[in-house]
Amino acid sequence: MDQLAGRDVLYRLAYTSNAVIGQPENVRVHGVDFTFTQGPIETMRVEMQQRIPPPLVWDKCMKSGVKVGEGRYVTLCTLEAQVQPNEPMWIQFRGWRDHVMSAAGLLVATLDERFFGEEILEDVLVHSEEGTVVANRVAWVRDYLPRAIGKHELETLGIIQDPVGDPIATTAARWYLKAARAGPTADAIVAFWIALEALGGVDRSNVRRVVELMEDAGLDLTESGLPDIGRLYGLRSAIVHDGVEVHPLIEEGFTVLEAAVRAILRKRVGTELWRFWPVFNAAPNVELPPEGLAWLRHAYENPIEEWHEGALPTPPPPPDFPTATS
Repeated sequence: MDQLAGRDVLYRLAYTSNAVIGQPENVRVHGVDFTFTQGPIETMRVEMQQRIPPPLVWDKCMKSGVKVGEGRYVTLCTLEAQVQPNEPMWIQFRGWRDHVMSAAGLLVATLDERFFGEEILEDVLVHSEEGTVVANRVAWVRDYLPRAIGKHELETLGIIQDPVGDPIATTAARWYLKAARAGPTADAIVAFWIALEALGGVDRSNVRRVVELMEDAGLDLTESGLPDIGRLYGLRSAIVHDGVEVHPLIEEGFTVLEAAVRAILRKRVGTELWRFWPVFNAAPNVELPPEGLAWLRHAYENPIEEWHEGALPTPPPPPDFPTATS
């Protein structure tokens, strides 16, 4: 990160497009340049995969000269930026992406949504005196502690095997997935609240009703040191009504709202998972002595990267139950 600080970069995001009569070749909106062209566009890709079981190892493979959008109309979005010191690169990537997406939204509202089909490229060109290199943004990932899925958990899935005749639950589940995939962002906070408001109904105070549903699902975070639901409803309001994109509560708020939606949703669809499955995705359910659990957390706080040529190795089947000696 230090070696990139201060470097000029060109962030790129590209989509397949449908041609529109009279469309311009280039436009600039909100500081972002949009070029309506034809593929292919060349980029690079990093593929990555987490191994199971511990220690935490990420297998990675870089593929250069990848051509995307061949035979298609393409909308190429570019934003000139500079790498900031003392800020993780993935956070800067997220900021650049949000900026471009806002500009794209303004463009769509002004002209036509057909310029933005399937996302096919996201990278950044890093400029220096030695030349220009391409850096890929790998999607936001999480270092999960190991979990073991047992017979009882699998049996509970029988409850939702057939179509779930509860449109509120299925709506909440869809918004839950959108939020979980977005990661700790302002968008995720709003999506989690859409899920909670669907689950809680509109006839009572959102905060009071969500607290009641959490209690009913056995979720008590009062001693966790995490922000309470009232503060997170205030965060939602700041995002929706004041346009807040960055806020110190977002990361912890994401953790709380993810746990709340998941617990309430599990209870509503009638599974028993809410009784014993870990509340937080960052928690393991592997039975280990204290020293084993300490080792496990240390291993996952110090991830290892292994790079491979050409392709990722074929992963072995996951073990039945990971242990400290696996």
